[in-house]
Amino acid sequence: MKKFGESLNPTFFQQSPEDCARDLIGCRLEWKGCAGVIVETEAYAAEGDEACHTHFRPSARRFIAEHPAGSAYVYLNYGVHWLLNFLVKGGDADGFVLIRALAPSEGLEQMRSRRR
Repeated sequence: MKKFGESLNPTFFQQSPEDCARDLIGCRLEWKGCAGVIVETEAYAAEGDEACHTHFRPSARRFIAEHPAGSAYVYLNYGVHWLLNFLVKGGDADGFVLIRALAPSEGLEQMRSRRR
């Protein structure tokens, strides 16, 4: 179980994508002077899920084999949006958790400038 202010370690990401997606809600995400609380996620199975980025992309499937649970997987979607996912390995299958929404708390001006 996660505790407020505690950093997540790789074992946190060794569970099913669905459980991990649910458990990431409420976690604080920090990067280069920006921070916020995760408020929305989506879980994707690495195999058999046509909505998952790995379904049609061999490079994404290689990422699963070559990286540990908890690794960040970032890709450009439709040439417009950068999407942040975390690799999940555990439960019945490997997969990814997409961070869909963050409630910003620090670095708001930086976030705004990055969106342009």
